[in-house]
Amino acid sequence: MRTYWFVGHTAKTAFDALLGDDVRHIAAAGRRPHLATGPLHLRARHVLQDSGSVSWSDKRDVYQSAGTVAELRPAVFRALLGSYHAVDGSLDPAEALTLLDSLQLPEDTERLPQLRTVLRNGVANHYQDPTAWRV
Repeated sequence: MRTYWFVGHTAKTAFDALLGDDVRHIAAAGRRPHLATGPLHLRARHVLQDSGSVSWSDKRDVYQSAGTVAELRPAVFRALLGSYHAVDGSLDPAEALTLLDSLQLPEDTERLPQLRTVLRNGVANHYQDPTAWRV
C-alpha cells in the first residue's frame, strides 16, 4: 500500500482520518488491546508502515500508543524505518530512539542496529547524511 495522501498539505488530515483519530480515541478510553486484532489492527499496521512522511509532531503520539501493543511493534519499527528512509520522512532522533528501545524487539531484527546507530548519532533522515546508514 502506498498512500500519497501522506505527502504535503494533506498528510496530517489523511493520517488522522485513516488512523490517528481512532488510536487517540482508543488510547483515551484505555482500550489499546483493541488494536491487537481484527480490521483495526490490519488498518493500523498498513497505515503505520506507510506514514513515514507525516510530520513527527502529527504522528508521535500515535506511534507511541501503537508501540504499547505487542502485535503492532513490528509495524511501529517499520514506521520508524520509513520515517528515516523516506525522502520527506520525519522523526525526532532522540524521541524515535526512546520509542525504538521501548519496542523490545529481538536483537536480531534486520536493520535494528543500523537504525539505533543513526538515531543515536542524531541523524533524522537518510537524505540528511546518506553515509550515516553505512557506518
